[in-house]
Amino acid sequence: MFISQAWAQVSVNDTAAQLHLMGTLKSGDETSCAVGLSQSTINFNTSTDDIKEQNKINTGGIQLMLSVSNTDYCRYQIENNHIVFKFTGQKDNASGTVLANNSTSEGAAKGVGVATYNNAGIPVDINTGTLKATLPLTPFKLDIVKLKDQDVVPGDYQGTMTIEIQRL
Repeated sequence: MFISQAWAQVSVNDTAAQLHLMGTLKSGDETSCAVGLSQSTINFNTSTDDIKEQNKINTGGIQLMLSVSNTDYCRYQIENNHIVFKFTGQKDNASGTVLANNSTSEGAAKGVGVATYNNAGIPVDINTGTLKATLPLTPFKLDIVKLKDQDVVPGDYQGTMTIEIQRL
């Protein structure tokens, strides 16, 4: 009698999955705050002769007002310096401090961007700078500027900026 025994092991390569979790634990009385804007569209009609330099103090420009939803919680946060505004969008290709021109038309302006300023005319850098929220409104300014080390070519300008609330 002949007895044979065979044994085989199938090797299985299992792959683990990763789950990334994030969130914020809030106190029971914390509520959302919303940004209000005095104007949602700005139309610049600027001459190349009137354009200011990027990264310089500028007391001109178009003034706008920001507000925060008027709940007791949001008002308390502003009064205690816990809320700032952050301006985000596509940064320019020179210093990276102002909103880039996104116009892709044949007649797009070149060498320009839109800078954000506090009410005193001090630049607030796009994507990194912040502006302290004040009551009842927070004034700020926008202006077309000449990008550092670039020549200005007149034409169309287009850009989109998002204004976010950041809590400190």
